[in-house]
Amino acid sequence: QGFGKPGSNATLEQAIAAAQAARLTVITVGLGDKVDANVLSKIAASTRGTFFYVPSAEQLDELYARISHGILRGKYRIDFKTTPGTPGQVVVKSELGRVIGYR
Repeated sequence: QGFGKPGSNATLEQAIAAAQAARLTVITVGLGDKVDANVLSKIAASTRGTFFYVPSAEQLDELYARISHGILRGKYRIDFKTTPGTPGQVVVKSELGRVIGYR
């Protein structure tokens, strides 16, 4: 229904701030001629995500395949915090790829 319109519980800025606070990456998809590309682009850009546009529903399968392929090819980012002086180990396993860029 849209931000700031009947049925909305938050403004666009509040929704983006909540996603940022939760450290979420949001992928937005616009379908058809009546999509608000500016809003969807803003949400994606503000959350380190990507905005995709397709003119018709017939193109959604291909788009979702591209998105999932990208995610499975190293587009996930895992952040975590540890407490200094706390012993322990973090193990990240992947069934579909490899872990890169860890410290």
